[in-house]
Amino acid sequence: MKKTLTMLLCALLIALTATACAELPRYLDLKVGEDYTDIKADLMILNHRTDLADTKYPEYIAAFTAMYPNVTIKFDTITTYADDALTRLTGGNWGDIMMIPALDKDELPTYFIPFGTKEEMMEVYNFADQWVWDDLTYGVPSTGNAQGIVYNKKVFEQAGITELPKTPEAFIAALQAIKDKTDAIPLYTNYAAGWTMGAWDAYIGASCNGTGDFRTAS
Repeated sequence: MKKTLTMLLCALLIALTATACAELPRYLDLKVGEDYTDIKADLMILNHRTDLADTKYPEYIAAFTAMYPNVTIKFDTITTYADDALTRLTGGNWGDIMMIPALDKDELPTYFIPFGTKEEMMEVYNFADQWVWDDLTYGVPSTGNAQGIVYNKKVFEQAGITELPKTPEAFIAALQAIKDKTDAIPLYTNYAAGWTMGAWDAYIGASCNGTGDFRTAS
């Protein structure tokens, strides 16, 4: 069973036991398919993965309900997640599990149950240090992405740019040089898609200064 599916199933168990037990079990101690098989519940998962709604999600549901037949799962997949998820979270209209929206990390304990310590989770999952507060991990990734800028070395040479820009001013100057001295398009983005503007803000810590704590450290 893939880690992504295992993560999802264990997350569902955590949500189930939140109301079924006075004391929550440790996430890493749960045995999927063995623990709490008699639990009955209806669960809703708020998410933005429209690409998985009719493909992988039905497979996840089938695999989970084969082990927990008394649990009904519904995925609420919305296309306007970046705009609506935080509003639904703060308003309480988000179901039982969700993809964490862009909120301040000190608010994580207000809305979510931790999986375990950062150290424990990093031994099992990549990037489990992204949604951490007070050394506790509140979210684990469903996918992993690499952010960055791809540049054309040949175009830079034609424009006379001898080193990579390290400041906003140098970046703008380099783009102007490319425009003036080459036939290349100086900068291409997919900001027309809309959601990428929100992503720029979300990734600013790691992309600009190499630390994921940028937004909470200032």
